Amino acid sequence: MTYETKPIEYRGYSLLRLLSSGSEKFQSNAFQMVMFRAGQAHAGVIVILSPVCQVLTHMNATAPNRWIKLLYAGIFILGAPLITFGIGLL
Repeated sequence: MTYETKPIEYRGYSLLRLLSSGSEKFQSNAFQMVMFRAGQAHAGVIVILSPVCQVLTHMNATAPNRWIKLLYAGIFILGAPLITFGIGLL
């Protein structure tokens, strides 16, 4: 897991160093800062949750276990609003 977190850590460190140096080369607005923090948080959560999902689903199993029901529920819970919003944008 350490190998996967290095790019996320480096990106966060490099931006922190750039922002704290007070460099005039980097000018950002509040929106850019919020989006950067959100991107870093999402990347960290995905990296942390991936080993948890692997443990829960037992990657070496030959047949799906009971967690497959959660996958189908998640597909519906995420897919239905996306379709609705997509139709609404037309």
